[in-house]
Amino acid sequence: MTIGERIKLRRAELNISQGELASAVGMKHQTSISKIELGQRGVPLHYLEAIAEKLKTTPDYLLGRTDDPETGVPKFVQQFEDNKLAEINAFATLLSEENRETVVSYMRFLYQEQMRASYADKA
Repeated sequence: MTIGERIKLRRAELNISQGELASAVGMKHQTSISKIELGQRGVPLHYLEAIAEKLKTTPDYLLGRTDDPETGVPKFVQQFEDNKLAEINAFATLLSEENRETVVSYMRFLYQEQMRASYADKA
């Protein structure tokens, strides 16, 4: 599905006209949205975030990186049965080394807190 098709589908789901969408994102004419939906024009990057916001979705959904318009969970995560663990793993691969260290430190902290609570319950 193209970005234009995704915009058209989402717009229809939310009952938003082309004119209303164009106006909401700062485009001068409804025909701009029409041309995007028909694949005659690309989406200027400076409009992508605003279009996604008006359509209550994510840029990743509009760009085809995910098929989930609500949460924006990437396609490569959706293939796993245990989405939470898969999501943690998938996003970890996208982070910088520094941010991965931060995540690991926070996960250690959460685990230690969980263990403290578990010991406190047994006492």
